[in-house]
Amino acid sequence: MKPWIDPASRFTRQEFVERTRLSDDVLSFWSRRGLIVPEQGETGRGVHKRYHFSQLNIAAVLKVYRDHFGASIAVLSSLADLLQRSVASFANTSQPVENWDSAAALADALEKFRAGRDVPVRAYHGDEPDFLSLSIDERYRDRPAVSESEIIADRVDINVEGSSREFLRFTEKLGAGRYQEARIAQILLGKVLKPSTFGKVTWLMGQTDDGWDIREGHDDGFGDLDGLGPAVFMPVGSLIDQVWGIPSDGELRAMKERGELE
Repeated sequence: MKPWIDPASRFTRQEFVERTRLSDDVLSFWSRRGLIVPEQGETGRGVHKRYHFSQLNIAAVLKVYRDHFGASIAVLSSLADLLQRSVASFANTSQPVENWDSAAALADALEKFRAGRDVPVRAYHGDEPDFLSLSIDERYRDRPAVSESEIIADRVDINVEGSSREFLRFTEKLGAGRYQEARIAQILLGKVLKPSTFGKVTWLMGQTDDGWDIREGHDDGFGDLDGLGPAVFMPVGSLIDQVWGIPSDGELRAMKERGELE
């Protein structure tokens, strides 16, 4: 599907406040504090700043966190740092947005293996005498990988968009410890780039001693919430839809069927 907007578009200050409903004074304050970042080089007195679409999405999240949960500027700055870092890591890559979290997960697995720790891979046990009596889970139960190539083969399959070679180069360049950033970037960027791929995503956002713990939810609820402390609910997908006027998932599917979107 085509992006909802032209990714090359840049937005004026007026367009920013109109779409996000953030006041001009707050935008100025947040810009001075680095919560919102204009395009590189767009600084200085008298310069008409332009903003990447991701900055409007970040502002929408921060605005809700401030307005509805009373977050202080220190808390907003901490959250903005994570969101900005996530966007900066992925905004300029040519790797398809669907691959970002897969690449981050593979980078973590390879780092774990190189550190001498066990990394499970799927194993087919068809040569066992009692194979037919095994359950599906038992037939394909995991076992520790014995090589990096096994880990790569286990994770790089037909679901990876584009070239596997480019994907692996991207994975190595990305490095370990970037999975949360990848998932955040997939929403802050991918929700506009491929709106039908990322639906009504929600976040549970908790602040920890080490930073932020953001768990992602979908229509079927949230997954593992073990270890998550006090958290706030953020309908991030809907917020971004409101900023850009993205219709419902059903309307997007109908538009695609009519040929209005590829």
